[in-house]
Amino acid sequence: MLDWYQVGMAGVKPDIPAKSYTWETLPDLNREIRKKYTNTNTDLGEVQKMLNDAFAKIEKILQKHSNEEPFPQIVMLYFSGFFSFQIYSP
Repeated sequence: MLDWYQVGMAGVKPDIPAKSYTWETLPDLNREIRKKYTNTNTDLGEVQKMLNDAFAKIEKILQKHSNEEPFPQIVMLYFSGFFSFQIYSP
């Protein structure tokens, strides 16, 4: 998520959900992530610290933006082209 933000704020469309993956292949990405972190020597305390650090970074990013400003660039880039269907009313 932090990478998505940095790439999007630079004006580039980030690879979402990840490079070489689509929402349809998300189960494959989940397997890769699980494989990467299975049987590591990382103890629970270290994992909790990593999670808390990531949360703090995301919270800091959110605090940079106000409710009054337009969506950050990342959101605009992500949603442009995501909804390729036409919205119509009956």
